[in-house]
Amino acid sequence: MKTLSNSTFQKKQEVQIIKSFNETFSASVTAQFGVVSEGGFSFHFDFANEERTIIGEIYTCSFPLKPGQLRKVKGDILKMLTFEKMKPKKLDELEKYCILTISSQDALGKDSIGEFVKDHQGQSMFPDKSWFRKTLDIFNIQVYYYVLDEDKRKELEEVRKMQQEGMNTKK
Repeated sequence: MKTLSNSTFQKKQEVQIIKSFNETFSASVTAQFGVVSEGGFSFHFDFANEERTIIGEIYTCSFPLKPGQLRKVKGDILKMLTFEKMKPKKLDELEKYCILTISSQDALGKDSIGEFVKDHQGQSMFPDKSWFRKTLDIFNIQVYYYVLDEDKRKELEEVRKMQQEGMNTKK
């Protein structure tokens, strides 16, 4: 029996996205390096490399983002910026990634299933004339959309419905 608030689907997608990220960006990131300590604080990221020069967050979501999802993205961006400010200056510049899943039908005019589509002004799920868009640009936060096929999109929709039901029954 499935648990209504189960996040197995999202975790499975994260594994695939990390694998694809490593192939696409010639990186070596894993979820196992996602817990990073700096200055006595622990930061939890969905992925990082061993050297802690690459960190990232993954969101299995659908668009448009709900207000709570957008708050989570903004909170994780703030977490990345805090970690960057605290890390020793001797390390190379930190690469910060925010990866959101997107369906092939919403993929900003692209149909690149299983690939990354770069977010940029004029072709973004975040408004061009917003403080958040400006924050992404100023702090060089790389936003990519990982394109899901139609079956995965439908499965994500079902999972989201079940999770919502699970949250409603807990109240």
